Amino acid sequence: LFGAEIVSMLVGVTWPLGQAFAITAAGTLLGEIANYFVFKYCCTARSEKMEKTQISYGVLAHVVREGGFWVVLIIRFSALPSHFATAVFSAVGISFLVFIAAAVLSLPKPLVPVYLGYALRPDVNSTSSGPLVVYELEIFFRLGEQEDKYSGAHHLHWRHISGVLLVAQAAGIGQACGYICPA
Repeated sequence: LFGAEIVSMLVGVTWPLGQAFAITAAGTLLGEIANYFVFKYCCTARSEKMEKTQISYGVLAHVVREGGFWVVLIIRFSALPSHFATAVFSAVGISFLVFIAAAVLSLPKPLVPVYLGYALRPDVNSTSSGPLVVYELEIFFRLGEQEDKYSGAHHLHWRHISGVLLVAQAAGIGQACGYICPA
């Protein structure tokens, strides 16, 4: 999973754009599905233990479970690497259908490096592609700015929930919060 963006750029450099998108989309989906099932069947018990002992992981699990599809989709579009998010989604009990729907809808995110690789590849017929590359890089960085805005909103929501859970824990009403707030 490390270096997936580099591989996606190389796919964009190597194949025509349509084929490169298809290869990257198929590879991303197959990898994420494998990741989902490995963590679901191998790490659920550890995830439950971490929810009881680590407040930050407990809050993340609570937000993901309560938010459902929309939170899963927003997290998949955030700056958090998708394979880390997939591990959390599967370990905290997000259904496979919710996960796969969010994974399919978030496919434009891993396709950005493919297009960047396609745009930066040497073109035999053209002598100057400088202005086009600059324009495409500007689009790429503007998409990154939008991603940062979504990530900031997710962080604010996390801070609010963790504050509520810490107050509940300090007041000794951890049982009312479920197994996230150990008393």
